[in-house]
Amino acid sequence: MSDNTNSYGHVVGRKATIIGAVILIALILIVLRVVQLDTLQDICGDDGYSGILLKRLTDCAGLSTLGDFLAGVFAPLAFIGLAATYFLQREQLRLAIEDSRKNEEARLKEAALNYASIQTNHKIALYDKRKLVFDRLMAAGEELMANVTDDTLVNLKLAFYDAQFVYPDDVQEWILSLLETSFRLRMQLGFIAQNEPKRNRQSWSNQDENALLEAYDEETKCRVTLYENLRETPLYERFKSYLKLPDSIKVYG
Repeated sequence: MSDNTNSYGHVVGRKATIIGAVILIALILIVLRVVQLDTLQDICGDDGYSGILLKRLTDCAGLSTLGDFLAGVFAPLAFIGLAATYFLQREQLRLAIEDSRKNEEARLKEAALNYASIQTNHKIALYDKRKLVFDRLMAAGEELMANVTDDTLVNLKLAFYDAQFVYPDDVQEWILSLLETSFRLRMQLGFIAQNEPKRNRQSWSNQDENALLEAYDEETKCRVTLYENLRETPLYERFKSYLKLPDSIKVYG
């Protein structure tokens, strides 16, 4: 507001200065023309009675002299008016350019602030979503220490789905591999629970025994894989760099 007031005051001051200069020059020219007119009267003579100035000039010096006189009065005034108009318009143009530059700078500053705010909000939202994936994996790891439950698989599924939007492809593929391992573990546990009671039956064959032993081996491998990946320490090491958000972030998906 103060900048606009100062700008307006400068404009008014410049205009007043230019108009005052124009009026002063016009008065000087009129005085000079009056002196020239007196000179013409002296040349034409004065017979002792008052006559109309226009008639005396016409009679003595002729119409051309009158035309020259009027042209001499108004031509400088016209030139001065044109010059004054030029300077005023140039000043107005300069002020308009200055105002436009200031407005552009203000818009750029506002855009920068808006962008910074958007980046901050996006980083906060991204962190929340990444932390949610991490928490789901932690919960799944704790449940796997006891058994593979429906909640375990749900947490792994949701972690995989959420990771698609906030983590790079390698993290998504890693979570998917853990989900597949959990499904295999659950299948092996189901097979073992179904066939272990049949080992003492007469119908139990060597082929059945080998299949059961393979199921136990597969269960052990799956548990080791999940344990090595879903414990708190390896989880933290894997996700530490992603939970420390950089200044420039990228949305995956």
